[in-house]
Amino acid sequence: MKRVKKILAIFGSIIGWLSWIILFGLCIGLAFLVGFFSQVVQDMPLLDKLSVPEPIQASRIYTADNQLLGKVYAERGDRIILPYDQIPLNLKQAIIAIEDREFYDHRGIDFGGITRAFLANVKAGGKIQQGGSTITQQLVRKLFLEKESDTLDKYLRKIKEMIIALRLETKYSKDEILTFYLNEMFFGSNSYGIEAACQNYFGKHASELTLAEAALIAGIPQAPSNLNPYFSIERATNRRNLVLNAMMEEGYITPEENNAAKKEEITLVGLTKGGYKNLKHPYFGTYILEEAKKLVGQRKLFFGGLRIYTTLNTEAQEIAEEKLVEYILSNEFQKAKISQGAFVLLDSSSGAVKAMVGGIDFEQNEFNRAWQAKRQPGSAFKPFVYLAALEAGYSPGSLVIDEPVTLQDKLGRDYSPQNYDHKYMYIITMKEALQYSRNVVAVKTCNLVTPEKVVDWAKYMGIHNGELDPVLSIALGTGVVSVLELTSAYSTIANDGIYNKPYGIRLITDSNGQIIYQHSPHPQRGAPKNLVRLMTHMLRSVVLQGTGTRARIERDCAGKTGTTSDYKDAWFVGYTPEYAAAVWVGNDDESIHMKRVTGGRYPARIWHDIMKAVTLDLPEKKFLQPDWYPPAIMSLEPLYSQKQLRVMRENQEAEDELAENGESTDDETPSNVFQIPKPGDDNDEDEKPGNPRVHF
Repeated sequence: MKRVKKILAIFGSIIGWLSWIILFGLCIGLAFLVGFFSQVVQDMPLLDKLSVPEPIQASRIYTADNQLLGKVYAERGDRIILPYDQIPLNLKQAIIAIEDREFYDHRGIDFGGITRAFLANVKAGGKIQQGGSTITQQLVRKLFLEKESDTLDKYLRKIKEMIIALRLETKYSKDEILTFYLNEMFFGSNSYGIEAACQNYFGKHASELTLAEAALIAGIPQAPSNLNPYFSIERATNRRNLVLNAMMEEGYITPEENNAAKKEEITLVGLTKGGYKNLKHPYFGTYILEEAKKLVGQRKLFFGGLRIYTTLNTEAQEIAEEKLVEYILSNEFQKAKISQGAFVLLDSSSGAVKAMVGGIDFEQNEFNRAWQAKRQPGSAFKPFVYLAALEAGYSPGSLVIDEPVTLQDKLGRDYSPQNYDHKYMYIITMKEALQYSRNVVAVKTCNLVTPEKVVDWAKYMGIHNGELDPVLSIALGTGVVSVLELTSAYSTIANDGIYNKPYGIRLITDSNGQIIYQHSPHPQRGAPKNLVRLMTHMLRSVVLQGTGTRARIERDCAGKTGTTSDYKDAWFVGYTPEYAAAVWVGNDDESIHMKRVTGGRYPARIWHDIMKAVTLDLPEKKFLQPDWYPPAIMSLEPLYSQKQLRVMRENQEAEDELAENGESTDDETPSNVFQIPKPGDDNDEDEKPGNPRVHF
């Protein structure tokens, strides 16, 4: 008896411990479930306030003075939301057959489909291969949930979908949910909703679709990019046929209708970019669309009813469009084989884009050459070479020799730059070298300060996306840049060395007027102010008496011409105290070379006319003068002291005067060759270079 009692006591003790363990386990499990479901429902829409979003609203774009620039749509079709009774029956049946055959029989969740998807995912090693989502769940995901990247988050998202789907099914009828789905889902090619898809693919309303067309559209939502008929007609056709088979299996169509639809040829209306309607100044407008997408995302832009306030100066834009088109379509420009151009105007103090023209005919070609194209800037890149020289301690008055030279690049290859006119000016100042755009001097200077330093200076000033290789030829603008970025770099010079990133959007509000974005300036010091003031001093001489005189207007201005050696690109980039602007002309087909088109002859004239009109009513403003000018004591020529070069220049000027009077004594010497003595010639010391003869 005692033994039995002892056994019962032990057994009771075990039961007690097991009870505590079970209770503890239940507590742990309950805590886990609470934590799990709290994670599941976090960031989920409030179920009691759950509703389908309002219909799509167009966004609007405004100019700097709040004039309407245009409206932004997601699709080409005017009609977006279709009521249930205007959606064709064959399209409804096609969607149900391929996406959710049990749609009218479940309450938002198809457990059979979930089981099949679960087994498929287990076989795939835990990777999500099938979703098992109903039409209701797909709608929930589209409207309410973010896409998580890892597998666990995707399973959590699936639970969220199920919870919201069950709630949605209690608030709306099946027909309403199907209508929401067909009006909201993405069908590729910027088409949100079936009406937009019908317009974009077939150029007709949804009510006009054939069975084959309805089946093709119904097949797209599974993978809009992959099944887009504009990108792969074969994949789209195979998917269409799969939809037709599903419709036949469900009894929606007969085998005869199935076969007839499969034989129907797919005729597309033609791919268009869309995205806007009645957009004034479209080159600027489409630039704004791309900027807005980065700031708020594509869906908000196209559907959010946003108000986008830009920096556009309407008057400056109209002037720029008129002048650029007028010049390029003129007989003179056409004979010179110039077919395209671009223009950008920036407010130097802020970086605001005040005008942008990306071509001469937007309807013919939407490519925006003002910011999308990258072209060689030619000599318009030279200011960055001389900024590097000024930083190194040289002066605008430092003397250099403009003569034939052969240098070696970092790979040991010979490089012999040529001046545009194949002539030489011999002893000149660094300022004159820029003023007259002497290629040889630019390359020698680049070699002295190093190409890497020149590229650094271009980046300091604002060229962040250009393709700039640190080689000797970079001094002559052999890299590629956009018109917008090159204008921005010159704007930094004009703004006393302060860089402001170019921007075109100053404010964005939602449809209720709430601010969702406001431009915030982030000025950065790109260069010391005295350095850029010295550069302005040098660039002023370009328009006063150098290669850019055709650009000169009746107020302070500075700038630089640019011409590529093969006449593919010609530029004038310049600035006033208020604005920086650039003009580029050329051809989209770079195999077509212009006829001896230089930056100083053609773009400079366009720049002059536009900037004269843009600044006409502005109060006069002067460039700030350098605080100090560095003394011209450093020689850009390693073999010569500045004193030697100064004496040789005086010699050269004296011989120039003799040549002008017809007193030159050596007619056999070619006019473009000048023999520069080397140190030690005629046994002279460095301080006494002698009196070398100058021949012309």
